[in-house]
Amino acid sequence: MYKSALYFSSLWFIAAALAGSGRDNDALARAQRLQLEYRQGNYEVVKPLVKGLEDAVAQSPDNAKLWEAMGHAYMSQQGSMFKPPIDMPALIATGKRAGDAFARSLSIHANNPLARASHGMSTMVVSQLTGDGPGMMAGIEEMNAAVREAPKYVAVRLTRALTIVHLPPDMRDNDAVTEDLRFIIDRAPGGR
Repeated sequence: MYKSALYFSSLWFIAAALAGSGRDNDALARAQRLQLEYRQGNYEVVKPLVKGLEDAVAQSPDNAKLWEAMGHAYMSQQGSMFKPPIDMPALIATGKRAGDAFARSLSIHANNPLARASHGMSTMVVSQLTGDGPGMMAGIEEMNAAVREAPKYVAVRLTRALTIVHLPPDMRDNDAVTEDLRFIIDRAPGGR
């Protein structure tokens, strides 16, 4: 009797884990599709993107990939908010939620260079909005550290380049932006 109970409880645990990972994978695939739609200019997908990932992380709070996707969803939400009238407190709060999501992802899986670069990006953006110079420098350094950690990771380079290029010229590290964009162009299909 004990062995059969142990066997069935083990099967239930394995089935629940597999169902959870399938559910998580579905949420990640949906988020990726919605992110692509957002990047094509469809801002209406932001609410379902954020809501879907908030539901997913509530069901799987230890999934680093879901938290990373959540951070990107909040950054998309923040990006959709830059239209008049601009609600600065809401912009800042959304950026902080993105940073918290990336931090949660890193607390689960510390060796993720894209989550690290993305955390640096969100830190820099929030710091820029709040006028926090040291915070901006910390965000930039976190992106630089991610590039040092994974110099051949295109997404990490793209995150740093497209974030830093938006800084005022006297604050921008043009050499880093040029290096990143050159790296990305050299790896693009057809040598674009």
